[in-house]
Amino acid sequence: LFAAGFKHLLSGRHGKSKSLIGGEDTEICFALRLNGWRWWRDPRLRFQHFMTAARLNWDYCRRMARGGGEAAARLDLYEMALLPEAATSLRRIKETWWWLALRTLKPLVSNPGVFLRCIFFQACGDVQVHWMESRIGRFMGVVEWRRHIAPELLRLRCASWILPQYRKSPQGMFANDGATP
Repeated sequence: LFAAGFKHLLSGRHGKSKSLIGGEDTEICFALRLNGWRWWRDPRLRFQHFMTAARLNWDYCRRMARGGGEAAARLDLYEMALLPEAATSLRRIKETWWWLALRTLKPLVSNPGVFLRCIFFQACGDVQVHWMESRIGRFMGVVEWRRHIAPELLRLRCASWILPQYRKSPQGMFANDGATP
């Protein structure tokens, strides 16, 4: 995959950064799938993740949700890249960073109570606040990555490592070819 020219959009968490952007494991799965690899799930597989006690708190959980939202903003480029290039003005507009930012603002402004709880209160254990953190993260991810969206979208659209059959289907990498998405 790397020999074919794949380059990560996400690099994972490093050091003691306050940001908890992850998603590189999801990204590599997308890339492998687009390169023709198949996914499967073995029900016998069990995953155990060990976390230090310092991570088992609400603040860390909220930061993880926000980081996941930031990662999702970059992972969206894979879906966009698999669609045929924008043929209409509206499609071209929908691929701009400011359109993506406006689209991510909708849940923030349509849920002002949750947004305010998220900003001004600890709201320990509040599922809606956790959800809002991910939406704030997605907005921040689009804004912070605004200069990279167009060139990275073009790079993905031209990537030789993406097999042609995934470019033809509106479902892209999730087209039904017998593999488990």
